Amino acid sequence: DGWTFTPDSKAVYVGAEEDGQGRVFRFEIAGGPPRLVLRDGTNGDVSVTPDGKAIVVSRSSLTSPTEIYRAMADGSGVTAVTTINAGFLSGFALKPGESVTFAGAGGTPVQAWVVKPNGFREGMRYPLMYLVHGGPQGAWNDGWTFRWNAQVFASAGYVVFMPNPRGSTGFGQRFTDEISNDWGGRVFEDLMKGVDYAEKLPYVDASRKVAAGAS
Repeated sequence: DGWTFTPDSKAVYVGAEEDGQGRVFRFEIAGGPPRLVLRDGTNGDVSVTPDGKAIVVSRSSLTSPTEIYRAMADGSGVTAVTTINAGFLSGFALKPGESVTFAGAGGTPVQAWVVKPNGFREGMRYPLMYLVHGGPQGAWNDGWTFRWNAQVFASAGYVVFMPNPRGSTGFGQRFTDEISNDWGGRVFEDLMKGVDYAEKLPYVDASRKVAAGAS
């Protein structure tokens, strides 16, 4: 999704989707495999300090709009530079996204995010909102959005289930390609198996469910 050279031009930092997150990798120009530097949430807009010892990124999650973070060049010591939204959001008790995996078409693992109501209580069952992303080459990531924001639906009392079926990005090129010329095939089976999985969650009332999405 973006890249930037280190000051000595010996390495490149790259932002890329992987497993429902926006991660940051470091590639050495001399060769070798990429090294994972940052993983949690959705990271982007990578900048490197002039001395090459630190990186600065934008980061969001399913519970927070974008803030600025700083880390050492190897990804250690992640600290927030800005906390502009923290005070405003503190009163909402938003639940973080929980990553789950279920067996899709042909037994292929399919990742999904679950967001519970902010007033969630153990032992209670909640209606299900099954949220399908468009694209179709796209993904639900652990990031903030101002369009289809899971927290709006969760705060209305739904358990929000956000699957990344065939065609989703960040799970390997083959997985992305397997929707092409198979629009109502494996991707549909992935989605329906996801419904089966979500209905069996102990806090979901399977008799009350709705589907939503875009594109």
